[in-house]
Amino acid sequence: MRKTTLATIATCTLASLLFFLAPVFRQAFSVSLMQWHAIFGTEDHGRLSPELEAVARKAEKNQDAEALAFVAVRHGNPSESARLADEAVHLDPNLIWVYAVVAVKFSSFPEIDRWVPALESFDPQNALPHLIAAEKIDIDLVDRRQIPHRVEENPAAWKDAMAAAFQSSKLDNYFGRLKELDRRVLLRYGSDDPYQAISGECWYGLPTYAAWDSSRYAKSLLESGETLEARGDRKGASEKYWAVARFGQMMGPAGRFSVRRTLIEAYKRLGALSEKEGNNVEAGFYTSLADQVNQAEEKELAFARSGYGSREVSHWNASW
Repeated sequence: MRKTTLATIATCTLASLLFFLAPVFRQAFSVSLMQWHAIFGTEDHGRLSPELEAVARKAEKNQDAEALAFVAVRHGNPSESARLADEAVHLDPNLIWVYAVVAVKFSSFPEIDRWVPALESFDPQNALPHLIAAEKIDIDLVDRRQIPHRVEENPAAWKDAMAAAFQSSKLDNYFGRLKELDRRVLLRYGSDDPYQAISGECWYGLPTYAAWDSSRYAKSLLESGETLEARGDRKGASEKYWAVARFGQMMGPAGRFSVRRTLIEAYKRLGALSEKEGNNVEAGFYTSLADQVNQAEEKELAFARSGYGSREVSHWNASW
């Protein structure tokens, strides 16, 4: 009986190990372990994995700009990531957008002062470089323990960066370009590591401070508009309110709840102004827009609550 049991165990173990001969199974097994990387620190954030190290060596040897950019956005060391990004852009200036991806990841390091003007020239209508510049100023202030309590107390450079962001016509985090680059490099180097394929998927691609900075600056615009409105300058007030509404629309889901609150307020004030001017149709339009944003926010909150409240033990994963 004992021999039979041992033989059965050995057979099952061997059969299980044979599954690892199949590339698809190896990939699936790797995916199942991804959630544990951050929890147990199995990633060394200052170093590359052996596979990425191999890609980096080949990329530098072959002067492969795309592969260098691929490694740069995944490197855990800010200095090395910046060096690889600079090398990639030197080889192919069209990859300058990689500067934005690396800058968003690390937030504050010396190269950002050089990269932001280059990004502004490369994509002058994009708000992202200005948000990156504002965040670096935020972090420098925190490091010096000079945290401003009001928007007016922020340095002029921060105000200029936020004003430029709100005047921009688009907000592109280059995520589409990044995924296309990832696909080409993974195919070129024959990687079957799914972790590298989806690395960075779960992010908005905006600076950490973006929503907070945007919300604070938006509130200051609303206050300025209110002051102008009190003085009888409805046109000036409308311009302030509309600037907030347009930027809130541009940020979309990445704006999170803080920016959505100011977006709703901007719509309400635009509606009130329209009503004062006797334009009831326009007032109703703005009220409808405010209701749509409010309903979307309530649905998202309800979904989040139901997701956390109804999880069974079988649905728990490493994040718990």
